[in-house]
Amino acid sequence: MNILYSFKFLLRQLYLSYFIPIAYIGLLIYASLGFYIYSLEGSPGNALTSSSTVVQIGAIAYLLLGVYNVRLSDKYDLKHLFSSIKSGYITHQMGSLLVGIISIFIIVICTFSFYLLVMWKYIYINPSFIVDVFLYISLYYGLAFLVCYLSGFMVATWIRGKFVFPLILLIYVLMTPLNFMFLRRSNNSFFAWDKFLNVGEPNPTMAFHPLYGLSISHDQLAKQLLFICIPILLLFIYNVMHGFLQKNKYIIITFCLVLIFTISCLVSNLNGGQILLDNDAELHNYYKNYDITHSWEQQPYKINEMNISLDTKKNLSAEVWYSLIYEGQTATNELIFSLFHELKVKDVLIDKKQVNFNQNGDRLKIILNGAIERNEVLNISLKYEGLKTNFYFANEQAVYLPSYFNWLPSIYDKPSFIVLNESNLLQRVNHQLTQNVAYNLVFKHRGKEVYSNLPKTEKDEWAGKSFSGITLASGLLDVYTKNDTQWVIPFTWKDIVDDFPTLEADVQKLTSIINSSRLLPTEVSFPKKIFFLPNLNTVDRNEFQGTWYSQDHLILGTHVTVEYPEEYFTTYKNNFLVNIINSFFINNASLGEITDYQFAILYRAFLTDILLEQINIPSSEFQQLLESGQLQSDKHPIDDLVSQLNGFKNSTVSKDLSSSFYKEWAKLLHLNNPWESLKNLLEKVEDLN
Repeated sequence: MNILYSFKFLLRQLYLSYFIPIAYIGLLIYASLGFYIYSLEGSPGNALTSSSTVVQIGAIAYLLLGVYNVRLSDKYDLKHLFSSIKSGYITHQMGSLLVGIISIFIIVICTFSFYLLVMWKYIYINPSFIVDVFLYISLYYGLAFLVCYLSGFMVATWIRGKFVFPLILLIYVLMTPLNFMFLRRSNNSFFAWDKFLNVGEPNPTMAFHPLYGLSISHDQLAKQLLFICIPILLLFIYNVMHGFLQKNKYIIITFCLVLIFTISCLVSNLNGGQILLDNDAELHNYYKNYDITHSWEQQPYKINEMNISLDTKKNLSAEVWYSLIYEGQTATNELIFSLFHELKVKDVLIDKKQVNFNQNGDRLKIILNGAIERNEVLNISLKYEGLKTNFYFANEQAVYLPSYFNWLPSIYDKPSFIVLNESNLLQRVNHQLTQNVAYNLVFKHRGKEVYSNLPKTEKDEWAGKSFSGITLASGLLDVYTKNDTQWVIPFTWKDIVDDFPTLEADVQKLTSIINSSRLLPTEVSFPKKIFFLPNLNTVDRNEFQGTWYSQDHLILGTHVTVEYPEEYFTTYKNNFLVNIINSFFINNASLGEITDYQFAILYRAFLTDILLEQINIPSSEFQQLLESGQLQSDKHPIDDLVSQLNGFKNSTVSKDLSSSFYKEWAKLLHLNNPWESLKNLLEKVEDLN
């Protein structure tokens, strides 16, 4: 008996059932209809990430199909018939499995082909995304359905009677995208059973990420293969126990190979790298309980040169060498740096000699073998790896490592984030290195273009000097040049490119006013490289966290939920102007350390209204801030201060940006107890008038 005979027999029986062919065609139509609707909206990414209902329907269909094929064999007593033939029952089983496998293969090919048909005009310019689409459909449609079909087939083979259906329902609840409704995880754990067991889209409630792209990785593939191997092993055991497979050396070797492969898939998944997960609240909870009692200080180090080698096979792996001059007044036997806590240091060398270190949260303390004196030079080498959060990522699929983030060792002894007590907002802390450092970077990244503020010197190599550190971005990105300004943006946002010169013209008006009024100690300008990226997550209620200024580049951020923002950009252009003003005055490390972020927010809102009024753009940032309640605090009652500010804002003096008042106010951003000092400053202005 051959496999083809069994395959034809089962295929004919399924065809005669009528309902199964109709359900199969219905599943194809349902998936295609979803793609067509999203094509009308111009959303090639959300068409896939929002299709979890397709997986839900397909999963239960293939679970039941696996059960039905076994029951069909029982109905005609095929087990007894084929068991009388050598290897007959095994051949019959393989034919039954082939029916499901081929039907799944047809679904993958048909859905992928229809997706290309309706989405081609949006995605043709990015071949890597087309490959990702095929991998996504194969991974979360094809392999997910195969897992369910094998599971249903295996359960029905082992268990007779109606008890099989509660087990099928349990498997369906545990392994499909909606399992997060039944499975919960601890608040501070990045491992979640709902993510591990889910064979479909791992983030069914999360919108498509236009920078990161589709959530596919080797870890997800290893998980699917693990869940495929488990029912195969159980079928293997069943057939050996019931005498359908003879215990010879070939069977034993095959079983051992499948078992070893299963274990390796499990280990790979449990020790996996960074994947895109909707775990925004994890970081907020971590920093809400973070110890920030010690003072934040810039360490007395001067870095002249930094050589960096990066690898992103599973997550960020870095080897960093840098030359450091100690400029402290007294001798010391330890060095303090800041490094994001998920980046675990493996090894530290100083002048090629291994030294001890202590990593506690975002604080890295290097213990020297002996004391060092002022102006002494050290050559330091660090090896570290990690990164799990979806605020920043560095893996095979995408990279977002901005200059303000301490993914490189920072000389500022402060955490990566803080949670503002008054508003409970997660606030990014600026780690831009305000020293003119010579950087040399070597970085190979899976065939996708890597964009940086540093000049590219050779393939996979960048070199140059920067006052603000290094920004790296890679993923579903493309670069467009307008008026000699390079814009790095997600390729799905290409239709907004023509709006960029309008924004640039308004920003240049603002920088001209700021520079002529000498509002800042150093002049600002519109940089020639702009990273316009979706870098704000769902917990980011403060839009100003996405935009950061430095001399050689500007990171202009928006929320990750925006995929195709043609009208979004033109409608909310003024919001971007507000964010850019904030980056000039607040998210700008060259101005010094912000001592009170709530006070900085007040300063930014008031000054934004005055600046935008100068270029005839209406703004009510100050009033909106007061209505939001973000400034309310028992530590500094602001009712009297608000009254003073409103009075000053309505005066003619407030329109003179070159007055000493604004320069004095700016100085308060970097002093202790700025609230009382601002009251005194306003009283002086009132007395002069």
